[in-house]
Amino acid sequence: MARVAIVGVGAIGGVLAGLLESAGGHEITLCTRRPLPALTVHMRKGPVTVTARNVTDPVHADPVDWVLVATKGYDAAGAALWFPALCAAGAPVAILQNGV
Repeated sequence: MARVAIVGVGAIGGVLAGLLESAGGHEITLCTRRPLPALTVHMRKGPVTVTARNVTDPVHADPVDWVLVATKGYDAAGAALWFPALCAAGAPVAILQNGV
């Protein structure tokens, strides 16, 4: 089981969360600007409701094993604010930049 944080939960980040949920056994943290009351991803095999912790302020983020960044390029500075807390235990960061 891995603790995985997703910074940027739009189309790409949402699909990543759905895939992690489908794989099972992962502790998922969704890092968003605003509260996300629920996340359901419509996959080929049907809808997947993601069970995750939602954090809206980097101050409240806990260290994880992996950080997946799925923001637009122009949001890089905002995404970087999450790294000190999420990577406190040395987590690698995977950049999955989408869009412009």
